[in-house]
Amino acid sequence: MDSWALTYDLLMASYLVEGIDLWINTPRRPWEACGTSGMKVLVNGCLNLSELDGWWAEAWHADVGWALGDGQEHDADTAWDSHEADCLYDLLEQQVIPEFYQRNAHGIPEDWIGHMRNSMAKLTPVYSSNRMVRQYTEEYYLPMARAVRQRCAGNLAQAKAITAWKATLEQHWPSIHFGNLKTTSDESSYYFGSSPNGVGRLS
Repeated sequence: MDSWALTYDLLMASYLVEGIDLWINTPRRPWEACGTSGMKVLVNGCLNLSELDGWWAEAWHADVGWALGDGQEHDADTAWDSHEADCLYDLLEQQVIPEFYQRNAHGIPEDWIGHMRNSMAKLTPVYSSNRMVRQYTEEYYLPMARAVRQRCAGNLAQAKAITAWKATLEQHWPSIHFGNLKTTSDESSYYFGSSPNGVGRLS
């Protein structure tokens, strides 16, 4: 499981990724933290065989590596765990290992090299620290900064208005009561008040 990757440092990671051809990652969906361990092997030409979770659910297609699972959540279903274990061994036995050892007259595994090239060309530019920083900046940090500026505008006018509203609500809460409440309904809604145009509507 990818969670074990949290226990090793950058030095250990450098040894792991420089000498491998296949990165296998088998968490139970949705327990993949993000999958950065599988991302970092891309630049070394390593291929991924991973659960369809985290980044691999977004990145995988047949010409860049191999996928496990159906993209659905199965909780702690031991029968599904057993099924996926069988699928993993089948993939290794029937596809991954034969492709790695099938060589041309010059000893080159052409299909494997094709997978490597596709993986490096299609995935490395997209799944990187640059993409991560840009996406966090554009989708989270900048919107948060705009929201802070908006809330601080006018000497915190919005916050002061909310505080005043809350104080007024607390002050008058004991005097809130329902009078002669009537309800009506039609095919799609219930109406609270004296008519279908009354106080409230519940659809």
